[in-house]
Amino acid sequence: MVPHPVDYLFSAYSARKAMMFRDGWGDPSSIDRFTPESVDPRAVPDIEPTLGEPVATDELVVRDGWFTSPAKDLPETIRRAQFRWMSRSTNRAACLVLAGSREEGYGLRTSIHAPLVAQGVDMVFLENPYYGTRRPIGAVDANLRYVSDQTKMHLATMDEAIVLLRWMRARYARVAVAGYSMGGFMAALVGALSGERVAVAALAAGGSPAPVYTAGLLSRSVAFDALGAGDEGRARLASVFDRADLCRLPLPLEPRAASIVAMTLDGYVPRRETERLARHWRGSALRFELSGHISAVFTRRQALRRAIRESLDRLS
Repeated sequence: MVPHPVDYLFSAYSARKAMMFRDGWGDPSSIDRFTPESVDPRAVPDIEPTLGEPVATDELVVRDGWFTSPAKDLPETIRRAQFRWMSRSTNRAACLVLAGSREEGYGLRTSIHAPLVAQGVDMVFLENPYYGTRRPIGAVDANLRYVSDQTKMHLATMDEAIVLLRWMRARYARVAVAGYSMGGFMAALVGALSGERVAVAALAAGGSPAPVYTAGLLSRSVAFDALGAGDEGRARLASVFDRADLCRLPLPLEPRAASIVAMTLDGYVPRRETERLARHWRGSALRFELSGHISAVFTRRQALRRAIRESLDRLS
């Protein structure tokens, strides 16, 4: 099917701004080490986050927290991991929601997922390293300067998500990890490799990030000229990101507690990639929504929340 027109318009607007990876590959050793399955949950220490003062409303309590990231490859100035916890005292389930590509702060995720708190599911939002309050010194926007920034972000997000999932499992009977787009892919990675028995909601995500960055509409925002002559840079970037292909990795411990949602008019994540992930995750639930990648964030919010609730309901 033809991608949703909003996807085209948003990709054109994004491409007019500063480009992703505009300064090239970056640290070659970090790129060489980019193999998500090398993340060993046993090597991630148990960390008790520090919590700020609660801010209460009529329906929920909001607390910001922080801890030192266990990821050693991050610049020292952004190693303070930060998150927001939205809770209600009677809730016995919680979901960690990871950020999408270039998503800074908690505003978008709060607007989509906060209603779940009143439905029995507390929310935890992690601020990605390199984004928002965790931008490195000199960064002027959310477009990462180097490919190695992206690989470091992925591995650090996995480590930090493991810390938060352990912290959450000590407090809740049922725990999920979710996200949209890149956040959905990262949630799937965490679900597969964390060693934690959690539900997973992979929203608008596919098996491999390679075609997203090199063939989908997001590729219009990638500075391929800085990555190599001709098609060399595109091919090498696909090779690097394809190392994180979920279909080469283990299944989550509870694949039947995985909800996968695809957008039928998605111009960013190929439908075949989402279907491929669902086939690999035998027992998972796959649902299609008639929407584009960008428009679904505004028009399919109930469906996104339902996927999280259903994944938690299927968690044994």
